[in-house]
Amino acid sequence: MSRIPISVCIIAKNEAVHIEECLKRLRQYDLEIVVADTGSTDCTREIATQYADKVVDFSWCDDFSAARNFCAKHASNSYILALDCDEYIEKCNTTGLMRQVRANQGIVGRVLSAARMGNTAA
Repeated sequence: MSRIPISVCIIAKNEAVHIEECLKRLRQYDLEIVVADTGSTDCTREIATQYADKVVDFSWCDDFSAARNFCAKHASNSYILALDCDEYIEKCNTTGLMRQVRANQGIVGRVLSAARMGNTAA
């Protein structure tokens, strides 16, 4: 299976309670995972290193958008999915997702429903 051209970008600080479950669920799909650690003092960074393709350090400046943009700059793909550590992917229709990426190249800011992505389950 070819790599899906989407980078999942996550900013984290002291999220050891949540980040492993978030990353474990993402790891089963062929997505790039980039984590920006904003100064964790727990084992968040160590957990992220086990699952993420890239773990980068961001000096927190009280600006979530700056942290998200910093993380996105380290992504290898043009399509970015921004998640928080306590958000978990339940199921991803990778075939439908790839179909939509190919059909909508260059379109940004578009969110598709499960039905539009070829998922007939309600």
